[in-house]
Amino acid sequence: MKKVFALALVFALMAAVPASAVEYLYIATGGTSGTYYALGGEIANLLANNIEDVDVNAPSTGASAENIRLINAGDAELAIVQNDVADYAYNGTNAFEGQQIQTFSAVSSMYNELVQLVAHTDANITSIADLKGKRVSIGAAGSGVYFNAMQYLEIAGLTLDDIDEQYLSFAESSDAIKNRQIDAAFITAGVPNAAIQELGATSSIDIINLDDETINALIEAYPFYAKAVIPAGTYPNQEADANVVAIRAMLICKNDLSEDLVYNIVKTLYEKKDEISHSKAAEIHLEEALLGVSVPVHPGAARYYEEVGVN
Repeated sequence: MKKVFALALVFALMAAVPASAVEYLYIATGGTSGTYYALGGEIANLLANNIEDVDVNAPSTGASAENIRLINAGDAELAIVQNDVADYAYNGTNAFEGQQIQTFSAVSSMYNELVQLVAHTDANITSIADLKGKRVSIGAAGSGVYFNAMQYLEIAGLTLDDIDEQYLSFAESSDAIKNRQIDAAFITAGVPNAAIQELGATSSIDIINLDDETINALIEAYPFYAKAVIPAGTYPNQEADANVVAIRAMLICKNDLSEDLVYNIVKTLYEKKDEISHSKAAEIHLEEALLGVSVPVHPGAARYYEEVGVN
């Protein structure tokens, strides 16, 4: 009887042990109404459905800066972040001054978020230098938009002392330009941006075009930037293309994820991308996987890119 019980116990324990261990991954995303959350959820499903023994969840978070801190704390394995925020964290600058974080690596640059400078036509602004003496919204203090604005001003030889700065959200900026309370606003977002569209429907506005010298100076000083174009017709009465720079939404991971796992993540992202229904998937291109990446690339991702000739 004892022998029968012992055998039964052995078989029960064997049945309780899975044939292969499942690896649980969390992708840190953003707010529930934002692109990062929706796209992150689809990427999670894509990976879970195509990589054996991997289960992936994509909870809502506070987006880029928080996501990097979640990875650093071991509470997430992957995250979607802005590439400029990743650069700040890795180098301990701007929003991460005095708190350098290097526990993450780049997996893939994904799509553009353009730095858009919009002005009321009556303000006669055609370049960054023309912001001198003007009332300008530069986003919330310490936000990604704020640092983009500061970098633009720096390249033009301006400081906050040269403008009447306002710390407004996108919607607040749109209303303030419409009501002629400010002259211009920085908006870092995908295109078309709803706030600019709504403003253009009721007011005469200009999307400020950057010359090649300015664009090259920005990219040289801040290598997380990439050249981008806002096509003519994106916004009401926009008759010409506007050359700007963009930051990139990018996927990052913990440094200690295995090389094989990250290789499979990147391979799945690009070779099964058609399974993602979110509109941003159409903007994710393999040839741009390293565009705007200024932090180290995970060895697993680097192996895949080397195989397919992306550098």
